[in-house]
Amino acid sequence: MAMTNEEIAWLKAIGKRIKIARVEHDLSQDDLARRASLTRNQVSAIERSAQQLKLYEINRIAGAFGADLADFIGGAS
Repeated sequence: MAMTNEEIAWLKAIGKRIKIARVEHDLSQDDLARRASLTRNQVSAIERSAQQLKLYEINRIAGAFGADLADFIGGAS
């Protein structure tokens, strides 16, 4: 099933928030991946909106920043 434009925009907004938070925390993609128990390739794909996000991935990333899931998904559209 193809994603809608709204869903694509949501993915891009989430990826942008994650990248901004990573840069603000002075972390490399490798650093964030280790903290979130993901691979660097997963982090890269998420930031580029190159893959559909899994809720547990966003939750792990939020936790790596000491934030809540809602901080990344709330009002993302």
